This record gives sequence, C-alpha cells and structure tokens, in this order.
Amino acid sequence: MWYAVMRKQERGIFIGSLVFRHSPHHALLLERGWEEVPVDEMRDQEVAGQAVGDPSEGFPRENRP
Repeated sequence: MWYAVMRKQERGIFIGSLVFRHSPHHALLLERGWEEVPVDEMRDQEVAGQAVGDPSEGFPRENRP
C-alpha cells in the first residue's frame, strides 16, 4: 500500500490520519508516538467473525476507552 492509516490515543479517544508511507509526515507521526493501524483491524468485523458494536457509536466496543 502507498498509504498508512495512523492512530493515537489522546484524552481517552483515538484520533486518526491517512498519510503516504515513507513521507516526512509519516516519519513525524511515528516519532510522536502514533501507530499504524493493521489492515486486519480495518476489515468489516462481521466478515472477520468478531462482534460488532453499535454503528452509531463509531467504534467497536473493544476499542473504546
């Protein structure tokens, strides 16, 4: 992939960014403690065979603080 989905937990919530891999911005986010979201975590959770949280809440239950 040419891009990476990045996330960081701030004040109890996750913030995210979509960046090009191997760019200065990607390197800066990694230096500041951001992490790449693995592709498997971005798949439809019903397809992955996992429990699905309420879609109106935005995040699966296991990922909420």
